[in-house]
Amino acid sequence: MERTIHLRWFLMLIFVGVWAGQFWSLWWCGFILAISFIKPRWFMSCLVLGISFTYSAWQPTLWWQQDNLGQWHHQIVTAQGTIDSWPEWRGRESRFYLSAQHVDGQIAHGRILVINKTKTPLTRGQIITVTGKISPVSNFPGFDYRRYLSRFHVRSLLRAKEININAASQNPLVPSRQWFETNLKAQLPSPNAELAAGVLIGTKSEFPEPAHTRFKTAGLQHLIVVSGSNVAILMILVGWFSRRLGPWLNLSIITIILLSFVFITGADPPVMRAGIFGWLMLLASHLGRLIDIRNLLMLAAVLMGIWNPLVVQIDLSFWLSFAATAGIILGWPLWKQWSKSWPLWPALKLLIGVSFCAQLAVLPILIMNFETFPWVGLVSNLIAEPIIPLTMATSFLAGLGGIFPEAIHKVLSLPALMLTELLHWTALWFGQWPSVVLPKMAGQAISVIWLGIAVWCLFSQTYHDKYWQNLDLNLHLNDDTERA
Repeated sequence: MERTIHLRWFLMLIFVGVWAGQFWSLWWCGFILAISFIKPRWFMSCLVLGISFTYSAWQPTLWWQQDNLGQWHHQIVTAQGTIDSWPEWRGRESRFYLSAQHVDGQIAHGRILVINKTKTPLTRGQIITVTGKISPVSNFPGFDYRRYLSRFHVRSLLRAKEININAASQNPLVPSRQWFETNLKAQLPSPNAELAAGVLIGTKSEFPEPAHTRFKTAGLQHLIVVSGSNVAILMILVGWFSRRLGPWLNLSIITIILLSFVFITGADPPVMRAGIFGWLMLLASHLGRLIDIRNLLMLAAVLMGIWNPLVVQIDLSFWLSFAATAGIILGWPLWKQWSKSWPLWPALKLLIGVSFCAQLAVLPILIMNFETFPWVGLVSNLIAEPIIPLTMATSFLAGLGGIFPEAIHKVLSLPALMLTELLHWTALWFGQWPSVVLPKMAGQAISVIWLGIAVWCLFSQTYHDKYWQNLDLNLHLNDDTERA
């Protein structure tokens, strides 16, 4: 038990250090060093914090040093490179990221956000030549667009005037995503098709603005795109179908499908966080280890921070996903104890508890960033969340129906049509209730309280004895490994 707490402590220090790297300065490094001399027994903790702090501050600097696109800013250029993201349509234009290899015949290094108004059909993995004016990314009033794009390693923007495709994508997963999206759009009307494609494969096609506003006000905006819950559903379904194949073959199949799903959906931070977390749980299970899932959650966040510190420092979607998951894991034991005398069905009590814990966890983040909180989401998610697994399954069936004749395809698409319509009606009804407007200071105050509760849940012996150990939330597979 003591070793588990020590591991959790060092994982938290690394995570805090990665996040705080955006505020790096010699003063802070000196302060950390001074603490290690004043309290020698804190030396190892200060060392871990200092290394992660310095690493997360300097790694982005190394990326920018390799980016030589600035020498062509404010010029009309011809750039050649590989499309390394799924094109995202916004009205009459699409946007994608280009990993540049040559600019005007010279070797180039860096990533470009390309805004494309041409009608050239593009997809991820294609090697293209694009002509247009390249410029540095500019900020908007009230929005730091440079900081937002820096998490994608982007400092340059190019407005395309002409695009030529030099080579097609070699990845076999690319046409499968396009095929599913085409089949869904062929049989489902808008915005049902966009919702089905977003839930199933994470496409970011232009979602009609009125519908988008309704989902946002109803607290259901996370349903429009793939999130951590979609990854969990996928892993459960695949694991159930492959459970008879043996533990390691089962793990191999889930790993391959999980990696394919992450690629197809665009590897957004919530999907990656959920994928890493879920895969670590499966690996621990197959190794027969007793692992505290609080440590696995911290390890998944640390691995993402090491891979790209700017995700932890900047990405709002990562924080919403991480906070919601942490709220469920840490808050559920408290909720179960509090609600044990409620005369409700266990399944309903579980659904209410999960929704309540997740919504409360993201409350300060929403207030600090948007100064609003869709309080009605506490209720709307109780209706919408149980529909998502069925929506994924029926959307898959509708997308797969393209291999059948048109009449059969229409029949196979009906369940997806009805479920997406139900989600739209849920958003329409709950979207009539306005969000609560709160100042950022309220969000900051709530975040301090929530952080205090989270630290107590992570390290308190009272919490562990009274709440945690009474729940089957860990991987109890080998009692001999409990001390690990």
